[in-house]
Amino acid sequence: MIQNSKLTPLNLTVFLLMDNFNWIIRNYLIDEIQNISCNLGVKDYVAKLLNIRQIKNKDAAKIFFNPSISNLIDPFLMKSMYEAVERLSIAINQNEKIMIYGDYDVDGITSVAMTYMFINKFTDNIEFYIPDRNKEGYGISIESINYAKSNNVNLIIALDCGIKSCEEVSYAKAKKIDYIICDHHEQGKEIPDALAVLNPKRKDCNYPFKHLSGCGVGFKLIHAYCISNNLSFDLVREYFDLLAISVIADMVPLIDENRTFAFLGLLEINNSRNKPISYIIKSLNIENKVLSEDISYRIAPLLNSSGRLSSAEIGVKALLYDRKVNSYAIIKSLIDLNNQRKEIQKKTLSEADLALNSSKNSIIVFSEKWHKGIVGIIASNLVDKYNKPSIVLTQEKNNLVGSARTAKGINVLEILDKCSLFLTKYGGHKSAAGLSLTSDKLNKFKDLFEEEVGKVSNELTKDKQITIDLTLSIDEINDVLYRTTMRFAPFGLGNKAPVFCTNEINNFKLSLVGNNNIHLKGTVIGKFKSK
Repeated sequence: MIQNSKLTPLNLTVFLLMDNFNWIIRNYLIDEIQNISCNLGVKDYVAKLLNIRQIKNKDAAKIFFNPSISNLIDPFLMKSMYEAVERLSIAINQNEKIMIYGDYDVDGITSVAMTYMFINKFTDNIEFYIPDRNKEGYGISIESINYAKSNNVNLIIALDCGIKSCEEVSYAKAKKIDYIICDHHEQGKEIPDALAVLNPKRKDCNYPFKHLSGCGVGFKLIHAYCISNNLSFDLVREYFDLLAISVIADMVPLIDENRTFAFLGLLEINNSRNKPISYIIKSLNIENKVLSEDISYRIAPLLNSSGRLSSAEIGVKALLYDRKVNSYAIIKSLIDLNNQRKEIQKKTLSEADLALNSSKNSIIVFSEKWHKGIVGIIASNLVDKYNKPSIVLTQEKNNLVGSARTAKGINVLEILDKCSLFLTKYGGHKSAAGLSLTSDKLNKFKDLFEEEVGKVSNELTKDKQITIDLTLSIDEINDVLYRTTMRFAPFGLGNKAPVFCTNEINNFKLSLVGNNNIHLKGTVIGKFKSK
């Protein structure tokens, strides 16, 4: 009988034998695995896990297992960085009013908190601004520019948004307000006429790593400022905790620089108990070491709830190192908002289920009653349930607005490009996007979206796939396996937790435990080799 509580943090998932699951056992080239095993002096099963991640020599293994700041890329390799740092330096030295502007999701919230706190070290002439999801929508808003002008703001640093805000940036320029844009979304046909546009995905940008989060791009700006002004790296090292939350929550690949951010950030989170994030950890009753899963499923939804149901400024304030602010009171309000979000989400998902047409290749559902802050979660829920690209729309003034999420193998942004004739506004990633359209275009948009998804539906896997990395004997499932596997953490997109299976189980018993029976407790009885 296996009852090892130390294995719990691995999130060892139990996959029941179901008709709609397709099991794929990985095959390995014996010679390749033996070479890795011999070169690195590791066991075969470790060599196989390294092989999956294309780690085949000592140098690559050293970087993977021991991420350090020496692995960080020179921020000045990013297009427009010199111009951005020069303009920021002038603003600080001349005491110009600076406004930090960001999106209302976790990536935007962490970006704003980090950049605000860093620049606040050098000037008090600074404030931050998060747009209202319902009144202003995603991206740079005209309302924020008018606010900036009336409050004598000279420079706006936009984080996790702005790459497609050409009209808004031109409007600000006419009012003599400069913009530094720090974004990571796909660019449009034109680049905004800002003083500097930092985005590794710019077609004319040679920055070698293209998958930074919005907070990651913001970090590159403040790191470059330190380099330019001969300041200690310690001034930005303290923000690795926010970087970790950003890259894990925004589901950018946890490889290369992002792995360094997540790895060092989790160390910062677990070693520093005097920051606001420690209050959040305590309020969520996270008693053991904080893992990437805790950020994905507990910390990120908590922070996101502020922008979904109220003002994302609450989320920013919860992360500020401001002794004047009652962090406990702010976090309590976040918990209340998150509980409300769960109830609204449950009701909306049930209604969306009733509204969809399950015979189509895609899902598009609409109700004027649905909360705008919840539609993205509902779209993700529908993809998880039906394995189809899904769009959830609600009413906003004279427009329909919503979120798109996609199933594995289909680029939703490319499909929206082909449907852009019927859209007022859209943007995002290949896996997630936001959009708006007028109600009279809805039916034509539905038809075209369904048609375009149908053209690539062969990319979809009808059955959910489970890829088994290793088949183990039940004796091999022990503390050594746990400790070794955890060396590969943090886990997430691009570095998924290994999936193991064993054929040596005689009996498996599950029971529901915890508040509202939301957790599973299992007992495994297997065949052990005699000692």
